[in-house]
Amino acid sequence: MLRLLKKSWWVILLAAGTQTAPAFTLLGNREPYMVGQLGYIGDYSEQPKNLSEGFRWTIPKLYYTYDASFWDYFGSNGVASVDEGIDILNQLPPVSSITNLDVYPLDSMRANYTAQAMRLFDLKSATLEMLVERLGLADPERFTWTLRHRALPPGASCPAFVYSVIKRNFDPDTLAPSSFVNGNLYTYTILEDCPVRDVAEAVEFLVDPFGTYLSAVASAKIMFGMQVYWGYYYNGLTRDDVGGLRYLLRPSNMYASAAGPNTYTFSTNRTTSQLLVTSNLTTFSWQALTNDAPGLQALYPNLVILNTTNVWTNIYVTNLTAYYTNYPWDPVGSFPRLKLATNTQLTVETRFQHTFGNLFTVSNTAPNTWIPVPLATVHDQISRQFYTVEVSYVTNQPYAPIGTVVTNTPKPKTFGTNAIGGEYFILPTNSCSVSILFLQATLTNRYTNIVISATNDVAGGAGGGGGTNLFTNNVFYTESHITYSTNHAFIINPVQCDTNSVAVRQGIDKVSFLRRDYDSLLNRFFYPITNTYFLKAVTNYTLITQTVQRIVTQPDILFDAADIATGPTTWPIINPTVSRQFPNFVTASGTGGTNLYGPGTIEPTVNFTFNKVGPLYYNFGPFFVDERTAELDFIWASFDGTTNPPVVYPIGTSIDNLTNQVFMYIANSALPNARVNIAYSVQLMPGGSGGTAPYSWSLSPRSPALPLGIELTAAGVIRTTNPTALQPNIYDFVVRMQDANSRYVDRAFTLTILP
Repeated sequence: MLRLLKKSWWVILLAAGTQTAPAFTLLGNREPYMVGQLGYIGDYSEQPKNLSEGFRWTIPKLYYTYDASFWDYFGSNGVASVDEGIDILNQLPPVSSITNLDVYPLDSMRANYTAQAMRLFDLKSATLEMLVERLGLADPERFTWTLRHRALPPGASCPAFVYSVIKRNFDPDTLAPSSFVNGNLYTYTILEDCPVRDVAEAVEFLVDPFGTYLSAVASAKIMFGMQVYWGYYYNGLTRDDVGGLRYLLRPSNMYASAAGPNTYTFSTNRTTSQLLVTSNLTTFSWQALTNDAPGLQALYPNLVILNTTNVWTNIYVTNLTAYYTNYPWDPVGSFPRLKLATNTQLTVETRFQHTFGNLFTVSNTAPNTWIPVPLATVHDQISRQFYTVEVSYVTNQPYAPIGTVVTNTPKPKTFGTNAIGGEYFILPTNSCSVSILFLQATLTNRYTNIVISATNDVAGGAGGGGGTNLFTNNVFYTESHITYSTNHAFIINPVQCDTNSVAVRQGIDKVSFLRRDYDSLLNRFFYPITNTYFLKAVTNYTLITQTVQRIVTQPDILFDAADIATGPTTWPIINPTVSRQFPNFVTASGTGGTNLYGPGTIEPTVNFTFNKVGPLYYNFGPFFVDERTAELDFIWASFDGTTNPPVVYPIGTSIDNLTNQVFMYIANSALPNARVNIAYSVQLMPGGSGGTAPYSWSLSPRSPALPLGIELTAAGVIRTTNPTALQPNIYDFVVRMQDANSRYVDRAFTLTILP
């Protein structure tokens, strides 16, 4: 009896312990043993990795957007639904701050019974599954147990195989192999299918038949079109999902990895100082506006132009001519009168917008502190510029002696205007930035352009024996337009660029997904983004901070829609829910080396394509093949646990909302850097565009909070409320501009606060 009580007490303790047993599985490239005969017959999701051989991101900010095909089918409601799925990941804090996984639920899936009866799949939940997988997590239930070998002993034949079974599921706290997923204990049985098919598989099943199967978001269900999950949706991540992401991204998890495509890691050469003199950005901007890429590069041979778009515009060219004339009724000897003749001509000209790779300006955010700032484009560098009109007259004075002339210069008129201005410099081809040591000199420049000139010589002759010309009535007129620029001379150290550098790096702690839309549905122009961030690397047993710059010229993640059902006569008939591109798994050693199969990085870009074939019905012949016997496959929708009815796609009202918003836009492409203890103020696009005035500004409901000490006013001004409260970091937030008719547009911004 005592032994029975002890055994019962041990079972109770074991059962209690299993309620907090988590585990995760890593995703990566395919290894040689992952063959069809061992059950690895699916797509890349059938590629589990061993501990310390996983693949993760080294890019902390990923940009996503929607193609016109997605907007056309799903409309603004579908976009909002996908945004909600992405926001679940964005709300995850830096993983280094997650100390207790038990605050996350063991199961985050719920059922909407109306959607279930209508056979609806949730758009938001499919998005969440795809992104969790893309972050590097495989299905933990599928690989709690998995085959490593299957071989026939000498003289044996099917089905007398010998198998070896391994675990690819790991506890995020102890990192030991685990048989649990979200507290559910799994065991396995090997199913052998020979000689019908030469395939065997270790199939997991729950020890407790009342446990929850496929509880993790990483155990994808909706994106694989599992019909038993019609009407189900996620309201967050589970404990095991968070545990897996914590393991991948935590700073203490260090291994050799590349910085990523289109990245440049800064390395300062402190042995050689150089002189750097900036130039006038106004002149450069006009040349960039009127020259195509080859023409501009002919003017600036070292300039790197990443992308060019062009538009045509109507221009009225005004020719102004000044001349002197005498009116018929003027008295003899009167001074001639100045006349201006204006001639306008309509012409069509091409204008260009370039994306630059090595164009920089400088920012003086603190006294005696200068930093280089990359300029992807020059069109947002609008500032207050001064302009002077100066007129000079040279004429004879009445009653003055013959040959006497007087110069009369009225007071010049100076006024301000908004124009592209400032200063710039072009990096050498072997550099990606500069380290400014100190300011050597400030150079103030004045540029005079004579736009109108006129002269009138009415009399003259040789005087005396000396041959001197004598003018008795000589008049000159000159009008000059004067512009100004202030440039600087700096002493700098060059910063070398290491492209996609490899180092032993920490995890990046958090991945953020930022939405950046195309400028409209009328074309596919993507506003370029220059993203600067910091990675921690180990060199000579010392942890160092590396500055990394990434130029984003296309979205990292693109959501689109297409009819991806199988061909008209193809068997079997398959109507997949989504199509996703194979991940770009990259090991630090490339195609060779000891870590050929991991660890490594996951790199952009990727398309996630939603099936827009629409409601699809199956009929099974040869009898009763009509609508009454047809079976509906699935329909896309958005729903949750409220009493609101599901939003079914496509839906006309969603597309109407899109039409209302498409012509509204926020032109600001980037925010200047702020600095601790320095007042900061930036006006976002005064006056708005594309809607009906007046406009109001606020944070989008899906936006992270503004940095401490920063506010956004209703007039669209981002400014400091307390400069001393600023903390150095890189912050992301989403701004909403709304017009008088409640139409709105959102735009994501990144604000860098420097020490």
